[in-house]
Amino acid sequence: MEFKPEDAGAGILPDGEYSYEVVTSEDTISKFNDGEEQIQLNLRIFHDGGQLLLNAWLSPSKTWKIKQFAYSVGLVDRFEAGTLTAADCLDKAGKLKLGNYEDKTGTTRNSVFKYLESETSTDEVKDALKTFKATAKTESELPDDMPF
Repeated sequence: MEFKPEDAGAGILPDGEYSYEVVTSEDTISKFNDGEEQIQLNLRIFHDGGQLLLNAWLSPSKTWKIKQFAYSVGLVDRFEAGTLTAADCLDKAGKLKLGNYEDKTGTTRNSVFKYLESETSTDEVKDALKTFKATAKTESELPDDMPF
């Protein structure tokens, strides 16, 4: 196998605000927080060069992040009721602030720093994303070695 070592960081986006949609959502158990229930989200992040897939998690120990997500995608009623399921999150869309951090191995990674509150509905955001998708690179044109 041959590759270009300089491409190792090619899947990292710069800090900034991006549109996203939830591609998959699954109720899971945390491996790190004593078996805490959580929701694992697989987000499709849209940027000028195309799209990037990123995993994110929502858990009761970070209720502030659940609130941000709920307000970003129009699930305020679910947040205020204190219940949220993976099924509630599926196929939702919004905007977020993406940032970079260095993991324990020294690798730069993207992370959701904040979900941004939206004044538009998920349907309106998804309509805008359809337009974006029509002009963005297809997934087959994207690198298949996502850094997660």
